[in-house]
Amino acid sequence: MPDAECRMPSSAKLSAMTDANFQLRSLPCTARLGLTGFLLVLMGGLAASVAYIYNHYSNRDEQPKLTVTDIAGAYHGVTAPAPFIKALQRNHPEKMAAKEREALLAWLQGPKDAKGQFPAGGNPLLFEEYDNIDAGEFNPLDLIAKNCIECHSKKSAATGPDADKARAIPLDQWEDVKKVAFSKQLSPTPTRVLIISTHAHALALGTLGIALTGLLLLSRWPRGLVSVLILLMGLGLLADIGGWWIAQRSMAGVYILLIGGGVFNSCTGLTLVLLIADLWLPKRRG
Repeated sequence: MPDAECRMPSSAKLSAMTDANFQLRSLPCTARLGLTGFLLVLMGGLAASVAYIYNHYSNRDEQPKLTVTDIAGAYHGVTAPAPFIKALQRNHPEKMAAKEREALLAWLQGPKDAKGQFPAGGNPLLFEEYDNIDAGEFNPLDLIAKNCIECHSKKSAATGPDADKARAIPLDQWEDVKKVAFSKQLSPTPTRVLIISTHAHALALGTLGIALTGLLLLSRWPRGLVSVLILLMGLGLLADIGGWWIAQRSMAGVYILLIGGGVFNSCTGLTLVLLIADLWLPKRRG
């Protein structure tokens, strides 16, 4: 059965409103339908922005899924360790002898400089030392054949829950090994691009936040809840965009923007849901 209020003339509905008791639910049905359309579009845009962040940044370190390293590389700049290095550091494969693991890591990471740092992109002589007969029993080619090929080969007969994943990362030839052996230097977003992005996001998201604040203040929801949402959206957006610039000089900025962005997006999504609910839930009595 159609809402009785939807059959009321808009002029009669509007004339019954006063500044003292006006709320979103007091709007005519046509206006509430229009507002609902706007809010649904904003919800879609919010979901699309989250998907964009995931798709745009998730492969910066050439590893699946979005990680802190991906975000840090975009805003602060980091060296993403090679997948081979990360596997060895997490004690994979477990059966490998400690000295053999150390030898492979030394080959992949390269010699430390005067400051005790590894080369940013890994060992520059990676290919030259791949089949280094002078290394004797610690020759990288032989170590890989001894410890890895059993599983990491397209022809592997290994079974188990991770067997297919291992076969998908073959290490039979140098052409295969080099895909997972090189570390990657992730450079931060240039300042001029960050200025453009700040200009666009600060004005658009700031305006969105103010608009949602106004709608929340016209809703039925408790003033305490409304105040907390406004506080978190405002400070979350400040931390998000401010964190971009802090991250240019400090890794702390990466964590600030991650927390701020998460708070802003979560509270914005909740606000949109509450506003749509407020538009269509039955009016309060009394």
